[in-house]
Amino acid sequence: MIARCRAKSWIVQLSQDDTDRNNNATVRLPGQQRGTKGHVVVYPQRPSDLLDVLPPTVEESCSPICIVFIGSSKPSKAWLKKNAQPLIVRRERVRRALLWLKEHNHLYRHIFIDHHALDAYPSNDILPAHIEALNSDAEEVLTSQYDPTSRNRAQSDIHMVILTFNQLRAAAIKHIKTRKGGFLTIAHGHEPANEFFNPELFPMIYPTLYPCGRRIVA
Repeated sequence: MIARCRAKSWIVQLSQDDTDRNNNATVRLPGQQRGTKGHVVVYPQRPSDLLDVLPPTVEESCSPICIVFIGSSKPSKAWLKKNAQPLIVRRERVRRALLWLKEHNHLYRHIFIDHHALDAYPSNDILPAHIEALNSDAEEVLTSQYDPTSRNRAQSDIHMVILTFNQLRAAAIKHIKTRKGGFLTIAHGHEPANEFFNPELFPMIYPTLYPCGRRIVA
């Protein structure tokens, strides 16, 4: 929400954890998970598409987000607020961060802070992104071509949809065709960007890591 340049994809995997805080072996329980970050892929963006008005609207922030939860039971909203930290938005922290960056970061001096769009964000809650749920049981792989079973469909306080792998693939293809291929909100080039030749690339993507807009050359 505060970055002027965005990565095309950020892979995050939620997997069950089998150790406690003291690294002692424990029994794996439903919903006991940890997040593992993957690779970041960056493509050159057209200068006209760089974000000069921040933050984007709630709809623009949620449109490129797709969350797939893999587990034997649905996560509650309380569980997501406790464990899925990247989904939580604190509106006033975003406001303070943008004001600070505009004053101290040369890459942000000319931006316009859209307080009206910012006021639409939750004060301390999860973004209204769509969440898909996949069952992690082994037998689900054997029956992935059939309709999902009705088990583990307890009431939840968040919007969830139980889908198989084939259904997810079909939904993705339908999404692309419905939007006529428009599944990427920011135009970019054909080749991945090389940060070695663009020292301002990472500071625009990760303003929290480079708050002053400068990288330290290794």
